[in-house]
Amino acid sequence: MTAILDAASEAFSLMGVRNATMGEIADRAGMARANLYYNFASKEEMAAALAERYRAKGYAEAPHLKAHEASAAHFLDAFFTYAGEWTRS
Repeated sequence: MTAILDAASEAFSLMGVRNATMGEIADRAGMARANLYYNFASKEEMAAALAERYRAKGYAEAPHLKAHEASAAHFLDAFFTYAGEWTRS
């Protein structure tokens, strides 16, 4: 599943979720489209899994941002700052 999410992240970063296709993601992951659908019902489901990945990684790298220790606005600002930096690298 890591290869799929890596490929989806790259495709979404370059083309946006709306324009990226399951075929493009499959090509980037080096697998058949059917393999994507086995793991994810849609691009939106992949995007949700990527958001969870960013959230989990953000928590690991910035433990002070745990929801009970920071306001929602602070957490979201830090989350999207981190996600934006990750997609540019």
